[in-house]
Amino acid sequence: MSARLFLVPNEVTSALARDRRGPDDGLLIITARPHRNQYALHMDLLAGLGARDDVFCASKKPGPERELMLLQSWIVAHRIRLVVVAHADMIPMPQWFGPVTDAVEAAGAVLALVCDDDIDPARIAAWLDSVEGISGDVNDLQALLPASAPHPVTEPDVGPPNDTDDFPVLLPQAAFYLFRARCRDLLPVNEFEQVDALYREAFTLFLTCPTRQRTG
Repeated sequence: MSARLFLVPNEVTSALARDRRGPDDGLLIITARPHRNQYALHMDLLAGLGARDDVFCASKKPGPERELMLLQSWIVAHRIRLVVVAHADMIPMPQWFGPVTDAVEAAGAVLALVCDDDIDPARIAAWLDSVEGISGDVNDLQALLPASAPHPVTEPDVGPPNDTDDFPVLLPQAAFYLFRARCRDLLPVNEFEQVDALYREAFTLFLTCPTRQRTG
């Protein structure tokens, strides 16, 4: 098993968490979240790939084997070469990364676990040692990241200036009821204020919508 753990400055971890590039770039980045169920880690990885969790066609019933089979299939389909889990220390049971590593490697990709260098990595580092994984620093991570394709560079359309010219290009992917909180946690303050202002404006417009008032 060749799972890799990188201890990096917290701004690097935060930048990865905000990156959220599409799977067609050859790079999948997700942000770990604490959860009591291993299922959440599998589904976060699948969600990052755009996979739906309500289509039960891979096997007769849901479960870890089905989730990991789907993960492997989607990684192969999108030709993912690197799977990055930012804030990996948030996962309560590091051994959950074992089956994930197997699925990622079976698909021809590498699993990189990234943590801030100002945390105590003893728990996750102990698991890594037990599976003979690889550890590294920010330079090692930067050497691995170029293996993924960069964003295509396109010239922006030139048009009349408006209030949304500086609106964030990338937004967090989250369920409706978590969207504002995820934006607040991951976006820079100025970008969050723009997103939140538009969010509240749209909600106010919805509340005053004549159609809604007639059907309410």
